[in-house]
Amino acid sequence: MWIQIIASILILYIGHLCWNYLKKRYSKEKNRDLVKLQTQKYQNIIDEMRENLKQNPTVIVEQPTVLETAEMKIAEPSMEEDLENFMRQFM
Repeated sequence: MWIQIIASILILYIGHLCWNYLKKRYSKEKNRDLVKLQTQKYQNIIDEMRENLKQNPTVIVEQPTVLETAEMKIAEPSMEEDLENFMRQFM
């Protein structure tokens, strides 16, 4: 009985090794360079935007700078101040 168990495990192990050997030997590994792929996509987007800007230069939308955005956030009352003002109105 023990011989059959050991023989079965040995056959499975040998079959596993053969399968891995055949897989490595006769199949092509798939290696994808995701960094290069994303860089190319980003570059294509930038090139497309530049082409659109050359074709239609009047369409320029000014985006607020980081400093302007920060100043806008500072100018807005915080939630606590807003709640205090709301509560004062009803007291």
